Amino acid sequence: MSWNLKEQTLGTYVIGSTISDNTSVNSGSAIPYQIYSGTTSHGISVSNGVFTLPKGEWLVSFTLESQTAGAIHTADIYIDGSIDSRWPKIECFANSTQSDMNTTAATIRSSGSTTIELRVNNSATTYSSRSDCVIYGVKVWVI
Repeated sequence: MSWNLKEQTLGTYVIGSTISDNTSVNSGSAIPYQIYSGTTSHGISVSNGVFTLPKGEWLVSFTLESQTAGAIHTADIYIDGSIDSRWPKIECFANSTQSDMNTTAATIRSSGSTTIELRVNNSATTYSSRSDCVIYGVKVWVI
């Protein structure tokens, strides 16, 4: 006996999230993105800036803007709690003004509970409420 498992997509999704207010974030902490209220049925959850992705294929795009003039800051993508160096980190070396929007992204094939977050590597920095995370992708299931 053999099995022929096929995957079927359950839909295409675009999920937006942002920092609710200008927020100070400590070194080693995730940027506290929150999913926009009123968006449902995509299966993605976020807690303290850590997104949990359902089974599917996803593109996660992070933007980050410092509100602290002269703040030198960096941030890395962490997948399942470990730094993932395949994707570029956000680096800002502003020395006299607040930073412009800095961005990075990662593509992920989740088996059903993959986590992703953007963690800062510097001393406490205040980030703008204009910072956001947009997740594009499809949920899949086996038929």
